[in-house]
Amino acid sequence: VTCNESGDLVHLDMSSFGLEGQLPWQIACLGNLKTLTLDDNTLSAPFSPDLCQMEELRAIHMSRAGVQGALPSCICYMDMLRFLHASDNNLVGPIPQCVEDMTYLRELHLDGNDLEGEVPARIVESDWLDEFKVHDNPKLGCTELDGVYDFVYTCGSEAEGEAEGEAETHSGTVEAEVGGADTASILVDDTQHGAETEAETDSTGIEFEVLEDEAEVDWEHLEVAANLEDL
Repeated sequence: VTCNESGDLVHLDMSSFGLEGQLPWQIACLGNLKTLTLDDNTLSAPFSPDLCQMEELRAIHMSRAGVQGALPSCICYMDMLRFLHASDNNLVGPIPQCVEDMTYLRELHLDGNDLEGEVPARIVESDWLDEFKVHDNPKLGCTELDGVYDFVYTCGSEAEGEAEGEAETHSGTVEAEVGGADTASILVDDTQHGAETEAETDSTGIEFEVLEDEAEVDWEHLEVAANLEDL
């Protein structure tokens, strides 16, 4: 629990709190709340429309919280909301079409649910999102990227994340022995060199791709080991 100088509650973390059932309507009375964290609970209840009345909310974290039912369209009117993380719940139905108009939203995580329909096209064409994750929704139709966008978009049966932008792309092949599977994908955040390395492996070798941020990267010291030990 965090309060501001006026004594108003601004951050409320009830993750792993053993919460069950619907959130009490009184939560909407926390008019200055900016962050609400409900991860890892067993609410077994719909997304509370009372949350939509909380005009100051910037972030809602409710992954693995047992949230079920449809995602209400009232979230589209939460003008201050920047982060909505609701992964690994029991959300059903379509993604509200109006979500594509939430130009203030930065991260939307709805992966690991039972959503259906199509991903609204304007979401994947957005220039405001940093992360949009809807993978592991078997009934959800993925909208393909048309062009190059600078955000993370995952859709389909597993997180194969795509992060594309005005980055310089380096690609090549490294020979290696990979056993136990025909294909695999590896995503490595090489923070030491400020770059991200993505490798796709098959029975003949490893295809790798490095996205270079425009920050200085010393490529002479960026090594991709054939045996993957450095990954």
